[in-house]
Amino acid sequence: MYSKKVIETFRNPKHLGKIKDADAVGEVGNIKCGDMMKVYLKVSNNIIKDIKVETYGCVSAIAASDTMCKLVKGKTLEEAEKLTYKQIIADLGELPKIKYHCSIMGTEALHNAIVNYRKNHEVKHKGQKTEEKNMFNEKTTLDKIFDSKNGPELLMKYNVPCLGCHFASQEMHELTLGDISNAYGIDLKGLLKDLNNTKNIKKPIKKVIAKKAVSKSKSKKDKK
Repeated sequence: MYSKKVIETFRNPKHLGKIKDADAVGEVGNIKCGDMMKVYLKVSNNIIKDIKVETYGCVSAIAASDTMCKLVKGKTLEEAEKLTYKQIIADLGELPKIKYHCSIMGTEALHNAIVNYRKNHEVKHKGQKTEEKNMFNEKTTLDKIFDSKNGPELLMKYNVPCLGCHFASQEMHELTLGDISNAYGIDLKGLLKDLNNTKNIKKPIKKVIAKKAVSKSKSKKDKK
């Protein structure tokens, strides 16, 4: 059963539509899976002045995406990207658990739009460092996580569900750990700590072969 607020928001959405001269667009979902969202941003002085969303989906998808727009309009980009799916659900009063993915998609579409805005306008994230000591950080992209030894298992450990479905239309080399953290409200520090465990990092094949060759040659010399 849907709450009264979910039904009311579904029947009278305030932010559905398209911004023709949008500063950035973010899309998530797959029409084949049944849900798709496209977020349009109008940004001025780092503040979201206007936001619209085109949603193909059920009652929950429309209510969640409209609520997402309401919660971030007038916020800075940094404030907006901290929005989690739990805050959307709380504002709506509740959603059936089977429909939680609708609110998750809303945050993902928003984060993708913000990423695209920064890319198009060459805006650096506050606190962004030019050098990172660890292999994995908040700007590490999803493709690198899947490439690591225990990446997929660690994402499951930190309760990141249905990646294949929710990110079906996204480029894996663009979606970052920070985006995923904000979308799912996960413990980013804990995930980074586990990811940066030396046991999780794959060694390049060429280097491994080279080291083995060197060790063999040394052992032969020692025998002589």
